[in-house]
Amino acid sequence: MVLIYNISCLILLNFLFNILEQENEVTKMAIGNKLKNLRNLCGLTQEELADRCDLTKGYISQLENDLTSPSISTLTDILSAL
Repeated sequence: MVLIYNISCLILLNFLFNILEQENEVTKMAIGNKLKNLRNLCGLTQEELADRCDLTKGYISQLENDLTSPSISTLTDILSAL
């Protein structure tokens, strides 16, 4: 079970890294929705996710609304928390 979970996380991480590398604005907008859907699947509020990542709820909201883009380090922290 842990192996399946780890493989799923690696696939998701790879997918999100590929999105971040692309310059297409439409593709960038997909990051926020994907993060929000993943957070909801994990049953977390923005505040709970922010606490787990040492971020603010406002920053998580900005990410989910595509108002800012996360660094690779921040994205890794968020995915680890999820």
